[in-house]
Amino acid sequence: MNKKMLSLKPVAAFAVALLLSHAAQATPEQLDWDGLTWTPPGNSNLSETYNTGGGDITVTFTGNTAGLDQAGADISPDINQLNTGGLSPAQNGLYVATDYVDNSNSTVTITIDFTGYPGGVGNVSFDVFDMDANGTSFIDEMTVTADTLTGTIDPTSIVTNSANTQVNSNTVRGTASSVSTSSNGNITWVFGDAGTPVSGITRFNITWRNVIGGADPGFQWINIHDIDFDDPMADVSVTKGASLTDAEAGDTVVFTLDVANAGPDDAPGIEITDQLPNGFTYLTDNSGGAYNPVSGIWDVGTLAPAGTAQITIDARMEATGPWDNVAEATQILATDTDSTANNNVPAEDDQDNAAVNLLVPVIGAAKAVTTGPVNNGDGTYTLTYTIAVENSGDTVINNLQVVDDLAATFSGATGFTVDGVTSSDFTVNPGYDGDADSALLAGTDTLATATTGTIALTATVTPGAAAGPFDNTATAGGTSPSGNPLTDDSTDGADPDPDMDGNPGNNAVPTPIVFAENPIIGTAKEVLATPTNNGDGTYTLTYRIAVENLGDVPLSGV
Repeated sequence: MNKKMLSLKPVAAFAVALLLSHAAQATPEQLDWDGLTWTPPGNSNLSETYNTGGGDITVTFTGNTAGLDQAGADISPDINQLNTGGLSPAQNGLYVATDYVDNSNSTVTITIDFTGYPGGVGNVSFDVFDMDANGTSFIDEMTVTADTLTGTIDPTSIVTNSANTQVNSNTVRGTASSVSTSSNGNITWVFGDAGTPVSGITRFNITWRNVIGGADPGFQWINIHDIDFDDPMADVSVTKGASLTDAEAGDTVVFTLDVANAGPDDAPGIEITDQLPNGFTYLTDNSGGAYNPVSGIWDVGTLAPAGTAQITIDARMEATGPWDNVAEATQILATDTDSTANNNVPAEDDQDNAAVNLLVPVIGAAKAVTTGPVNNGDGTYTLTYTIAVENSGDTVINNLQVVDDLAATFSGATGFTVDGVTSSDFTVNPGYDGDADSALLAGTDTLATATTGTIALTATVTPGAAAGPFDNTATAGGTSPSGNPLTDDSTDGADPDPDMDGNPGNNAVPTPIVFAENPIIGTAKEVLATPTNNGDGTYTLTYRIAVENLGDVPLSGV
């Protein structure tokens, strides 16, 4: 891994550099004191926040700060070129006079927080000039601590002319003497690693104290020059997919969520928010507890360059939406090269969605007497039912079947026979008899959406003494692509949904049939010949009586 090493100026004074193991492609940034100001004396907070373009840096004085905030005091912090450390040309820096340290071992600390870089920064370097302006009688000790550095400092990376330098984990300590325009105190301290990558630095402290005698140190200035650092860069992308693009209510949809870091640096603190919308009910996931189904946050953690992570979330499809599931990186503790976390911009690659369409399978049936009943003149009637089956849903219907129990319909009649079942749309059941076998179809057909098919059923009925009405209902059924059963009882007529409300299930008027009879009997009587006189006062004659059935049904008991 490449490191950005500190370049020593020709005449430098006390210098401290913090280096992290981040790739060289990270964006270099600088807190340049030129053009900046420190709040005039009287700022009781002793804190200022400066923007470097990529984020904010906050500088705060703590410790033995008595007098630093006094208006007009010479020892108050300021930004100028009074302390050059031998640099030519002189550079602006943040300086503070240290003669306010009234007692031996009193301390003052400057804390530098990378508040605008929550993931930390790398390759931090800065120069500190003039640790001691009045010789070795009043030697100050400086301690620089990278509070959030998780690795250790490599002692071999330290270049110094001080015999007092000490290295301890994430802290370097040392002393040096120089005057304000001298480079006698040149020291380079490097915060790096000992072969193990370290996390980003979000804060470090610079602490001074007098380490010799009880006398006050001589008047001197400590000056911090430009702070250079690298802003770690990452490219986090989120990809979301669903196991189904179309689903019915009750189906299980498996969402797959992938996150990747294209680098060039680590992407720490990644959080992906995948809050299931109301159209889904959470079932389970495989994150091992990293995903919170209540908040929808998946705690990914850190992804190295080229690193990836994946989880799956199982959810049940509900009948009421929405069903567009959005996932977005809502936290990345590094600067993303082409997107901003938690800004809800769909065009960015740290956000993706998976939409599932709700399928609502709907089957409807209608039944009408389209021929007859025709009186056959022998006490039987022949009629034809036409059954219409419609798919008004948005998905195919499989295993289509229509059941018509004629035995139940004509239970009050003398009998019936099935003359035939035909359909140009479906495969009929040749064994249909309306009684023991009441399935009109083979049960292998499919019915596409927005499609209607018909079946013609012809039967001959012997109503007997019962003329009707005989109510008949056919029941259409099938299965959805998910295997869910569908059913609808027929309604009288040709339209399964005559009220056009999209729900044929609330239309179920039976189809009636009445066998109307018109029985008429006619009688005629005539004398066949002239009466014969028997000579005894009697006559013999012959009548012929004709009885005719003029109606449309047989007559009995004549």
